[in-house]
Amino acid sequence: MMNAQPDGLTKWHRFVSEKDMQALAEALADDVLLRSPVLWKPKQGKATAILHISSVARVLEDFTYQRQFVGDNAVVLEFSARVGSLSVKGVDIFQFNAAGRPTDYKRSERRWRNNWHPQIVQKSEANCGAWQFHRFSLPVHTSRTGFVASF
Repeated sequence: MMNAQPDGLTKWHRFVSEKDMQALAEALADDVLLRSPVLWKPKQGKATAILHISSVARVLEDFTYQRQFVGDNAVVLEFSARVGSLSVKGVDIFQFNAAGRPTDYKRSERRWRNNWHPQIVQKSEANCGAWQFHRFSLPVHTSRTGFVASF
C-alpha cells in the first residue's frame, strides 16, 4: 500500500487543476503506456501520451475528481465532467514506478450507445483537429459492463 502520494500524482493534479503542461510532462514516466480501445493499440511514450491527454483536457469541461482509491503502487481516480450538455463519468487508472511516475495510464468512461456521441466528436474535432482526432480514433466497442476506456 502506498504511504504517501506519488510525486507524479501530485503533478498530475496540478496539470488537471491549472492546465499546466509542464506539470503533465513532469508527471509521466518516459515509457508511459496509454491504454484506450478507441486507439488501434496502446500507445507508448511520453510525447504521444501528452498529445492525447492534452487534447482530451481541451474537450472536457468542469472536470472534477470525486474519489480516490489507493492500492499497491496504483491509484484510481473517479471523475465527472461535461462535453457540451452531456455529463461524463469515469475513472483514471494509474500504475506507478518506483520513482512515483505513472508507467501505465488508462481512462474508462461510461459509454454513449456503443459509439462516440456526436457532441463529443464535434468538440474533439474543433479542439484537436478533425484529422488528428480521426487518425487516432476508432469506433468504440463496449464491454458487458457498459464502460469503455476512451480518449
